[in-house]
Amino acid sequence: MSAAFTTEPIYSLTAPEIADHLGVTPRTVRMWAESCDLPRLQRGRFDVGWAIWLKIGREICQQWRTKPSASVAVAAGWLQAQNGIPSAADLAALGDLFKRNGFDVEDAVSALGAAQAGFIRRA
Repeated sequence: MSAAFTTEPIYSLTAPEIADHLGVTPRTVRMWAESCDLPRLQRGRFDVGWAIWLKIGREICQQWRTKPSASVAVAAGWLQAQNGIPSAADLAALGDLFKRNGFDVEDAVSALGAAQAGFIRRA
């Protein structure tokens, strides 16, 4: 018996797979996609990294005065997980996450700045 082989990137998962990893329902993942908060990589597949940071960011941002965009919530979730000042490699990885989800590096920088401002206003 041979193992199943896929050519999908390791971060590309289906809604049920992401739901299983995050402890949410597949419907929740689909709702994120329908509201354009979770970009589709292709039919039925999403970036689990984006979904993780989105979920964490949404939990963090619940206490903010205004609800941030999905990209700012992703940046807030990512930023919360950093231990101190992010390295250049960490920032490059964040930029790559944004790029593979249809954004550019400038969007990542803008979202990161808005997330930092949200943390400051909250403090």
